[in-house]
Amino acid sequence: MSVPVLENLREAYARRFNKYDIHYQIRERTKMQKEELKSIVRDADAIENYFKKKNLPLPLLYNLCTIGLTPPEGTEKIGDYGKGVFYGFAPAEVKGHEGTVSYDDGMLFFNGRSHPNEWAGNEMGPMIVSHQLNVIKELIRRQRAKDGVDPLVVLTYDVGVREGHPMPTGDLALILDDIELTNVVNAGHGPRKDLNEKIAPHFQPKAGRASNLDVAKAFFEYAKRAGYKRVFPAVTFGTPGTTEFESYQEVGLSDFIFDATVKLDILKDDVNSVFGEEGMKRLSMAYDMGITAELATMRQKFYEEKEFNFIAFGLATDPVGGQESKSIDHDKVHDRAVAEGPFHREHIIRFARGFNTKLAEKLPDFSIKASR
Repeated sequence: MSVPVLENLREAYARRFNKYDIHYQIRERTKMQKEELKSIVRDADAIENYFKKKNLPLPLLYNLCTIGLTPPEGTEKIGDYGKGVFYGFAPAEVKGHEGTVSYDDGMLFFNGRSHPNEWAGNEMGPMIVSHQLNVIKELIRRQRAKDGVDPLVVLTYDVGVREGHPMPTGDLALILDDIELTNVVNAGHGPRKDLNEKIAPHFQPKAGRASNLDVAKAFFEYAKRAGYKRVFPAVTFGTPGTTEFESYQEVGLSDFIFDATVKLDILKDDVNSVFGEEGMKRLSMAYDMGITAELATMRQKFYEEKEFNFIAFGLATDPVGGQESKSIDHDKVHDRAVAEGPFHREHIIRFARGFNTKLAEKLPDFSIKASR
């Protein structure tokens, strides 16, 4: 074999198998995206087939639960993350997020989720964290096109609340705007070309879309009818100290951002459109660790596609910015959520049961399955 031929073979081998070669990297990133798209369809098919075998329609509520805001009593456990029907759902690694799935009367409850900080530094992290909601969105897209229904997605979190703001601990934040300064894992990070084509581009307007405003208005209308006064408009602030609780400097930074935003009246239209003219007087700052990754996933839609029906709630478990900030720990947060959550959960479920999911007509099919 001549020297030039041998050198060409060596170069071809390096291009194909050398992980430092740019073309190898591009092929691997493309392969990752294609596998994730297959996985989303496979998991959605498995859930759809499960309900067909049970002779049940697909759910009208998909609820990602958190500590305290757990599935109601009487729901039937139908699976575990990482197993069977829910094989592609990564088990959570945080206390109180059991990673179980239960069902009751048209409502599917996912008890827990993987957190962005658990997958920081992993190239597949953004896909793993957003996978659960992308499967739900795949199912919803099919339901819109086949069944003429538009299910509701409820996202719940435990949050801190700025001491001195209108919302007391133990009450519920309806999240209307979000910022995450750490943003270690986001649905738009990592390989995106094929995902953008099949799931929807990650370039999305964020303003006014931490919750679907129509759903938020419907919830507040329900709250007024029910005499439920323990719900407040809120904006969330994801601090750079993830996963630690907030330092005084971080609180000062969030105060500056909150005050500047309020003074500029940027939020006024959205807040008051949901909570009425007194809305801005009740607006409060909540603190989170990784909410925006899920909200970014729910915001992702095609330009001509209808917005998903989703609403985000935060259960205020601890005051932030005072002396208690020196001694707060995760066990205290957990216990406070367990004590206060059931009252708010009952109202969320009542609202969900009465939420209108019927469409006037079936919508175009944006599902991955339809586009294959």
